[in-house]
Amino acid sequence: MFTVSKILCPFAIVCFTKPYSNENRCPKPCQCYQSMEKDSMSAICGPISIKDVQNLSLHTLALANITFDDRVLIGDELNSIQFEHLSIESCGGTPQVTSDRPNRLRIASDQTVIKHRSLTITNSRNIFDWKWSPYGFQHVLIESGRLYAFQRPVLSRKFVVKVIGSQVKSVAIIDCKLTAIENGAFNQLSVMKSLRLSRNKLKEIKSTHFADQHPHLKQIDLSHNLIETLATSLFNQFPSLQELNLSNNRLVKLDWLRPVLKKLDFIDLTDNPIDCKTMCWYSSPASAPHPPILDITECVYRQNRLPLYDFDAKQFECGN
Repeated sequence: MFTVSKILCPFAIVCFTKPYSNENRCPKPCQCYQSMEKDSMSAICGPISIKDVQNLSLHTLALANITFDDRVLIGDELNSIQFEHLSIESCGGTPQVTSDRPNRLRIASDQTVIKHRSLTITNSRNIFDWKWSPYGFQHVLIESGRLYAFQRPVLSRKFVVKVIGSQVKSVAIIDCKLTAIENGAFNQLSVMKSLRLSRNKLKEIKSTHFADQHPHLKQIDLSHNLIETLATSLFNQFPSLQELNLSNNRLVKLDWLRPVLKKLDFIDLTDNPIDCKTMCWYSSPASAPHPPILDITECVYRQNRLPLYDFDAKQFECGN
C-alpha cells in the first residue's frame, strides 16, 4: 500500500482525489485515483512492467518505493505511456550499484519522446545514474535527494542536460546538499523562467554558471544557502528578472545590488548579517526606484538589528 499524502504533485491542482471507480482500468500493482480533470486517472505504482500500464492515458504516474534491487521497473517503453505528470518518491539504490547492472531503475531509452508537463522527484537517491531520455518536461522539482551515487555535491552540466532537459521552464533543486555549480551548467536552459536552488550549501553563484543571456528568467530563489556576495555583472544576463530571494544567507555587503534594484518588483534579503556601515548608498531610498519590501530588511550595527526604512546616514558617518 502507498501513502497518497507522501506523493508530491506541485504542478497540478489536484492529482489524487477519490479512488477511481472503474477498477478494471487500474493495473493490479497500482492504486488508482480520479484527478480533477474529467474522466482522468492517476496511478501510484511500485515495481511494475510496461504491460501493466502501456495502454493507459494518465494524468499523473507516480512511482514509489522502488530500489535498484527490484526487477526492471519500466524500460524503453516508458516513452509510449501517455502521462502529463511523473512523480517519483523514495526511489533509487545504494552507492554500490554499478552502471551496467541489468536490474537498475530504468526511465527510458535515448529516443526522442513526446513532451510531458512535469517531473517531481523526492527523497530519492542516485538520480543521475538512472537512464533518462529527452522527455521535454516543462517543470522539474527535485527535493531532498541525492543526485549522484557517490555523493558529489556539484550540480554538473551533464546532470542538467541529462535529467532536466533544455525545454524546461521552471527548475527547483531543493535540499540536495549542493555545494557548487559547474561552469555552463545552465547554458542550454534558454526558455527557463524560474530557478530555485534553496536550502543547499552554495557559497557562490557566478555568471559563468549561465549562458550570456537568459531572456525569460523572471524568478530566482537562492534562499537558505551560504552566499556571501554576488557580482553585479551576473544580473546583466537576466534582463527580465523581477523577483530575487536571498534570505537566510551570509550577505554582509549589498553594493552589488544597487544597479539591480530599479528593475526588481520583489527582493527578500531577510536574515542576512548585512553591515549597516556598508549601506550608505541607501541613505535616500525614496530617491530611487526599489522594491518596498527592501525597506523592512534589517542591517547590523553594534550587535543591533536596524530596519533600513529607518536608516540614518549621519548615525553611520556616511560621507566621512
